[in-house]
Amino acid sequence: MAITTIDAEIERERLRQEKETFDQNKKQHKTVHILKIVMGFTALVVLLAVLVWCFYVLTNGEKFHTATVISAAVGFLGDITGLMISVWKIVLNPDFIKELVPVTKK
Repeated sequence: MAITTIDAEIERERLRQEKETFDQNKKQHKTVHILKIVMGFTALVVLLAVLVWCFYVLTNGEKFHTATVISAAVGFLGDITGLMISVWKIVLNPDFIKELVPVTKK
């Protein structure tokens, strides 16, 4: 069975489209990776600021209103719990990040 010019052209176009799709996936993967790093550092800074403030309020509870101390305790507990859940669901979940694979059919 001979390969005709049309078949060869169709195969070249299919490979071109698959390469383009792979390149686009690679670019999106890189962009999402950078976004995750920036969001992670931002979340870390905000988390640390909240934890420091809550810790200050809890250790100096006599200077603050009772409702403020209770809110700080809830915030402290909530942030720690939220951090643990986020790390468990995002970092430790192997299916969270889609693996980059070639799109060429076999």
